[in-house]
Amino acid sequence: MNKLAALFGTAVVALSSQVMASPLDAKNITVFDGQAGKYGTREDNEVEPYNSYGQKWDLEGFFQKGNNVSIVSGYNLKNGEQQGRHHWTSGDIFIDINNDVTRGSRTWSNGNKTVKNTYGFDYVLDVNWSNLTYDIVKLDANSYTKTSYFKNNQAANPWLYAGGGDVIGNGAFSLSSLTDAESGFLGGKHYYANGFDLSFLGENADFNLHFTMQCGNDDLRGKGKTPTTPVPVPSVAALMGIGLLALGRARRRKK
Repeated sequence: MNKLAALFGTAVVALSSQVMASPLDAKNITVFDGQAGKYGTREDNEVEPYNSYGQKWDLEGFFQKGNNVSIVSGYNLKNGEQQGRHHWTSGDIFIDINNDVTRGSRTWSNGNKTVKNTYGFDYVLDVNWSNLTYDIVKLDANSYTKTSYFKNNQAANPWLYAGGGDVIGNGAFSLSSLTDAESGFLGGKHYYANGFDLSFLGENADFNLHFTMQCGNDDLRGKGKTPTTPVPVPSVAALMGIGLLALGRARRRKK
């Protein structure tokens, strides 16, 4: 009986590890950003109108599994991208829970402007792409953000948190590479940032996500809902374990 139980437990752990290791079992929560570029309403291999095209500028998708959110991107999330004399870096992940986000207008001149404007976002994951960590910041009327560099990309605002909010938590995430087959996207190489925890929003909370880079070349949006904690139900493994334990006790009593 002990050998059978040990074998069953090993099989369950191995199966669980395989499921958790795959990014393909997460739900794609990407939504069209409303800016129809060269390829219309699609987000894969698509950037904003009038911008440079190509895999290295492509932000491909938001994914959700439970309270965990991840990003898949052709753009180099950690190191950014170089174009001419400019080096464009990754921004932060902005979160709206009230469905009151406003788009930026094209009234700003070129240059990253620090503005007292949250554009309707309620929280931001202030990401340190070098250390693979982030702070959870609650935004308010006194918070500052930065606008995208090019004025034709102001609809992608904001790209970066600039201060004035309250840090309410922190976390860490991982960064790896995916193939086309693993990611479900085209382009060859993909960057995969995984481990952004939204449990601080509470259960059954609707949320909207936004992420872009310094130049605002691509505007990635997502929409989802945090899960509700399920009522505990005995698993098959647990029931089998209880049965084996009861069988063992019954045999000992007979001896």
